[in-house]
Amino acid sequence: MRAGEQVYAVSSAMVHQVVRVKPPELAALYARGAVETRGERYPLCHLGQLLGGAATAEPAESYSTVLLLRSGNHRAALHIDE
Repeated sequence: MRAGEQVYAVSSAMVHQVVRVKPPELAALYARGAVETRGERYPLCHLGQLLGGAATAEPAESYSTVLLLRSGNHRAALHIDE
């Protein structure tokens, strides 16, 4: 996965689902602060911000990728650039 120019890896065992969303849906997810699916809540954060950088803007017509991650009882929705 990528945030800005940096490339990172995450264990595939942690990836519960990969979600592609359009800009209006992504804005709504950020407004709620989480992705909710199948009765589970995944707090949402952009990978760049999580690592102390800035979130990068996506072109208005493109889809964005959000990874739904799980490790034990912990859950997170991670918005990535690629």
